[in-house]
Amino acid sequence: MRASLLHRFFDYYLGIFLVYFLSFFKKKIKKPDKYEYIGLLKPVALGDLTLISGILIDLKKNFPKTKVILFAGKDNSILVPFLENINQLEIIDVKRPFLALQKIRKYKIDLLIDFCSWPRINALLTFFSNCKYSIGFKTKGQNRHYLYDEYVIHSSEVHEIQNYRNLLKVINLESNSDPKIIFNSNNLGHKNHVIFHLFAGGSNSEKKEWSFESWKNILKFFEDKNIQIYLTGSKSDFDKNQNFINYCSYKNIINFSNQHFENVLEIIKTSALVISVNTGIMHIAAALEVPTIGLSGPTNINRWGAIGKHTVNIEPKVMGCGYLNLGFEYKNNRNDCMQFIDKEDIIMEIKKIIK
Repeated sequence: MRASLLHRFFDYYLGIFLVYFLSFFKKKIKKPDKYEYIGLLKPVALGDLTLISGILIDLKKNFPKTKVILFAGKDNSILVPFLENINQLEIIDVKRPFLALQKIRKYKIDLLIDFCSWPRINALLTFFSNCKYSIGFKTKGQNRHYLYDEYVIHSSEVHEIQNYRNLLKVINLESNSDPKIIFNSNNLGHKNHVIFHLFAGGSNSEKKEWSFESWKNILKFFEDKNIQIYLTGSKSDFDKNQNFINYCSYKNIINFSNQHFENVLEIIKTSALVISVNTGIMHIAAALEVPTIGLSGPTNINRWGAIGKHTVNIEPKVMGCGYLNLGFEYKNNRNDCMQFIDKEDIIMEIKKIIK
C-alpha cells in the first residue's frame, strides 16, 4: 500500500530523527564471503517489483545455490507467482513495523537489499533486521542511508532499473536482464483485442491521466477494424471505466476492472497491444513482451518509462513536464502535462502494430 501524506509526514520527520540517532550505534561490519540467504525488501509498488524481476534473473544466475526471500506488500505480492527465482515470500506491512520486523527476523539473512529509494522506515527495518550485511540507497535529501552497511548513490539521471542494478555491483554482480514475467497462455493465436489502461494509482494520480476525449479520439482508429477493447483497472477504477464507456459509445468495449490478477495477465498476454498511462500495468505488459505504448506526462520516461523489446514511451512536447523523479514532486510543477500528448504520435505507433 502506498504511503499516505500522514505516513509520509511521520516517516520524514520522525524517521530522520531515528535514523540519525541510531547511526551512532551502527558498527562497521565486514561483508560476508558467501550468501546462503539473500533478502530483498520491496513492500510497495507493482511496477517497481516488475522492474526487479530482471534483477532476480541475474541473482539466480550468479548465486544458483542462494535462497532468495522477498519481503513484499499485500498489493505487489500478487505478482510473485509469476516471477522466477523467489524461494520464499513474506508479506509485510510497513505501517505495522513491529510485525514486519518480526517476519523479517525469522530468517538468518546474510545480505538484505533495500530497493526503496526514499522511505526511512525501510532503513529502520533493515537496521533491526538482524541481517549480517545490508545495502540500500543514499538518495539526495532523504537522509536515510546512515543505517546501511554499504550504500549506493541513487541517481535521478538513470532509469530506476539501473539504480536497482547498481545495488548489485556492491556484491560484484553486473546485472543487465530486462524485466520478465512468466505467464503461459494457450490462446495466443488470434490477437484481436487491445487493452486501454486509463487510470494510475497513488497520490495525485489524476495528473497522470489522459482526458476521456483524448482516449475517445484513439478509439476512432479501431472503429472499422473489428477490434475488441478491454479497459483494465482496479476495483476503484470500475465506475470510472464505466463512465468512459458511457461517454465514448464504442460498441466493442468491455470493462475489465476488478478482475482476478491471473485473468488480467491472460487478457494482456493475448492482446495485440496495450496502451497505458505510466503505471504498474504498463510495466507488466512490457515484461510480458506485449507491444506496449506508455503515456507519460509528469512522469520522466528516462526514469520510469516502459522497458522491453516492444515498447514505446510517448511524452508531451512542451517544457516543464517529465519532472517526477521519486514520484511525489508535484508541488510548484505544472499539472497539465498529459493534455499535451499528441494523439497523432500514438496513432502513428498503433499503425505499426495494427494493420
